[in-house]
Amino acid sequence: MKKIIYILMSLCAVSGASAAVPDYDAVLARAMASSYGVAPDSLRAVAAVAEAEAANMLEGPEVEFEHLWPQSAGHIKWSAGVSQAFDWPGAYQARRAESAAMRDVSAAVLRSVTYDKAFAIKQYIVDIINARQRLAVYESIAEDLDSLAELVSRAYELGDGTILDLRKARIAVLDNRRELAALRADLSSLQSSLRAYGLDGEDVEQWTAYPPQPLVNPADDSRNYTELRALGAEYRAAGARARTAAMEAYPSFSVGYRHSYEEATHFNGFSVSMTLPSWGASRRRKAAALEAEALAAEIDAKTIELTSRDASTYTLALELAADISDFRDLSGDDSYLTLLRRAFDGGELTVLTYLNEINAFRVARLSYLDLVYRYNLALTSLNRYRSVYFE
Repeated sequence: MKKIIYILMSLCAVSGASAAVPDYDAVLARAMASSYGVAPDSLRAVAAVAEAEAANMLEGPEVEFEHLWPQSAGHIKWSAGVSQAFDWPGAYQARRAESAAMRDVSAAVLRSVTYDKAFAIKQYIVDIINARQRLAVYESIAEDLDSLAELVSRAYELGDGTILDLRKARIAVLDNRRELAALRADLSSLQSSLRAYGLDGEDVEQWTAYPPQPLVNPADDSRNYTELRALGAEYRAAGARARTAAMEAYPSFSVGYRHSYEEATHFNGFSVSMTLPSWGASRRRKAAALEAEALAAEIDAKTIELTSRDASTYTLALELAADISDFRDLSGDDSYLTLLRRAFDGGELTVLTYLNEINAFRVARLSYLDLVYRYNLALTSLNRYRSVYFE
């Protein structure tokens, strides 16, 4: 088993043993340093915490003044007062706990969004590497086809070639140029997509080798899933909201100072009042409890979904690695093109046979690159929760 894992690890950068792997982690670090794709969720989470903390502050004191005068002769009457309302003492402690829980939610959501951003960028990097490797295949074939078309054209002019050979060679050149143009357009589109994550002017010309990544199965430890961490934090916050609703169901109070003037006499005193809970207090408690139950059910469902997905991806990665190993000796490089050209130059192949063989090589080589691409996509998916980097 250890030998198999070692072989799988060696397949992570399949673009050639001598190919230098660019510092993709530096690219990710630049993206993580920007706020693209993260700031909106981060600010919303901070705003929610600030709102919860504001709700736990005492309301401003209430100031009252009253002035009365008689309809006929007599003394005027006036009064003034100031009072402060406050909730049941346990409500403030419950709200502080709720604010702390919401800060945990904010941190968990930010972590999840950051890892999602890194995963999206990693996928773009893998897509660009695949496009560049495919482009290299067509560029290699283009050199041979251009040379062939020139030879066939000269032979035709000298009467040693056929019109069929000439047209076949020119069609092959045009088809290859069309594929090159499509791949270059795809590369341009992928590079433009990176700008949405704060990356601009990256030297994608050097992105020809895949970054090494370990083959791991995150389904073995669901604690690594950032989505589950965020849901767990939201579940605890819902529990804190339920406790706050329970405390807010108790009466609230108001204490104040009063001063009045009546019948040419000044009076000083105080006032005390109590506000009974609203009729909807029990419904708010029930709503908070139901929210916590819904989140618990969502956590269970999400755990099954994520672990099942990654278990399937892990199995796929093993199968792709086996297929890559089988293909590698046959289609792992462009040496077959050299052998074909030698055979053609030596007169062992006709123009049509040579073109057919080039096409067969192209299909086999692109099939191999597709296996490598899908394998690296699987690794990227399996490692998305391990780090924001490829390391």
